[in-house]
Amino acid sequence: MHLGIAHSITQLNFKSYEVVVWITGNSRWVRRAIMVLSVVSFLAFLTFVFVGYITTFTSSWLQVLTAFYIPVYLHSVWKTGRRSSRICGAERPRRFRSP
Repeated sequence: MHLGIAHSITQLNFKSYEVVVWITGNSRWVRRAIMVLSVVSFLAFLTFVFVGYITTFTSSWLQVLTAFYIPVYLHSVWKTGRRSSRICGAERPRRFRSP
Protein backbone atom coordinates (compact mmCIF):
# COMPACT_ATOMS: atom_id res chain seq x y z
CA MET A 1 0.00 0.00 0.00
CA HIS A 2 2.80 2.44 0.83
CA LEU A 3 4.46 1.79 -2.51
CA GLY A 4 1.21 2.65 -4.30
CA ILE A 5 0.88 5.90 -2.37
CA ALA A 6 4.52 6.81 -3.06
CA HIS A 7 4.01 6.09 -6.76
CA SER A 8 0.87 8.25 -6.87
CA ILE A 9 2.64 11.16 -5.15
CA THR A 10 5.59 10.86 -7.55
CA GLN A 11 3.27 10.91 -10.56
CA LEU A 12 1.48 13.95 -9.10
CA ASN A 13 4.82 15.74 -8.71
CA PHE A 14 5.82 14.97 -12.30
CA LYS A 15 2.50 16.09 -13.74
CA SER A 16 2.37 19.28 -11.66
CA TYR A 17 5.95 20.06 -12.74
CA GLU A 18 4.98 19.68 -16.41
CA VAL A 19 1.90 21.87 -16.08
CA VAL A 20 3.62 24.60 -14.06
CA VAL A 21 6.59 24.68 -16.47
CA TRP A 22 4.19 24.98 -19.42
CA ILE A 23 2.33 27.87 -17.75
CA THR A 24 5.61 29.51 -16.74
CA GLY A 25 7.01 29.21 -20.25
CA ASN A 26 3.97 30.96 -21.72
CA SER A 27 3.64 33.88 -19.31
CA ARG A 28 6.27 36.40 -18.29
CA TRP A 29 4.27 37.45 -15.20
CA VAL A 30 3.95 33.91 -13.95
CA ARG A 31 7.69 33.43 -14.50
CA ARG A 32 8.38 36.48 -12.35
CA ALA A 33 5.94 35.34 -9.68
CA ILE A 34 7.55 31.89 -9.55
CA MET A 35 10.99 33.47 -9.13
CA VAL A 36 9.74 35.74 -6.33
CA LEU A 37 8.09 32.77 -4.61
CA SER A 38 11.30 30.80 -4.94
CA VAL A 39 13.39 33.53 -3.32
CA VAL A 40 10.84 34.19 -0.57
CA SER A 41 10.48 30.51 0.30
CA PHE A 42 14.27 30.07 0.37
CA LEU A 43 14.67 33.08 2.66
CA ALA A 44 11.90 31.76 4.91
CA PHE A 45 13.65 28.40 5.10
CA LEU A 46 16.97 30.06 5.99
CA THR A 47 15.25 32.20 8.59
CA PHE A 48 13.70 29.15 10.23
CA VAL A 49 17.04 27.36 10.27
CA PHE A 50 19.25 30.17 11.57
CA VAL A 51 16.88 31.79 14.02
CA GLY A 52 16.68 28.63 16.06
CA TYR A 53 13.04 28.05 15.31
CA ILE A 54 14.05 24.84 13.58
CA THR A 55 13.88 22.88 16.83
CA THR A 56 10.16 23.52 17.18
CA PHE A 57 9.47 23.91 13.46
CA THR A 58 10.66 20.45 12.54
CA SER A 59 10.93 17.22 14.38
CA SER A 60 12.52 15.11 11.66
CA TRP A 61 14.87 15.33 8.69
CA LEU A 62 11.98 14.55 6.37
CA GLN A 63 10.33 17.84 7.32
CA VAL A 64 13.61 19.73 6.78
CA LEU A 65 14.06 18.18 3.34
CA THR A 66 10.45 18.87 2.41
CA ALA A 67 10.79 22.50 3.47
CA PHE A 68 13.98 22.81 1.40
CA TYR A 69 12.37 21.04 -1.57
CA ILE A 70 9.86 23.85 -2.16
CA PRO A 71 12.41 26.57 -3.13
CA VAL A 72 14.42 24.07 -5.19
CA TYR A 73 11.26 22.96 -7.02
CA LEU A 74 10.20 26.55 -7.73
CA HIS A 75 13.68 27.53 -8.93
CA SER A 76 13.78 24.51 -11.23
CA VAL A 77 10.35 25.43 -12.62
CA TRP A 78 11.53 29.00 -13.22
CA LYS A 79 14.70 27.93 -15.05
CA THR A 80 12.91 25.36 -17.20
CA GLY A 81 10.07 27.76 -18.00
CA ARG A 82 12.56 30.42 -19.03
CA ARG A 83 14.34 27.99 -21.34
CA SER A 84 11.03 26.80 -22.74
CA SER A 85 10.07 30.40 -23.45
CA ARG A 86 13.32 31.02 -25.29
CA ILE A 87 12.94 27.87 -27.38
CA CYS A 88 9.32 28.63 -28.24
CA GLY A 89 10.22 32.25 -29.00
CA ALA A 90 12.89 31.12 -31.45
CA GLU A 91 10.51 28.62 -33.06
CA ARG A 92 7.60 31.06 -33.56
CA PRO A 93 8.94 32.88 -36.63
CA ARG A 94 9.77 29.59 -38.32
CA ARG A 95 6.36 28.07 -37.55
CA PHE A 96 4.39 30.93 -39.05
CA ARG A 97 6.48 31.35 -42.16
CA SER A 98 4.57 30.58 -45.35
CA PRO A 99 6.17 28.08 -47.73
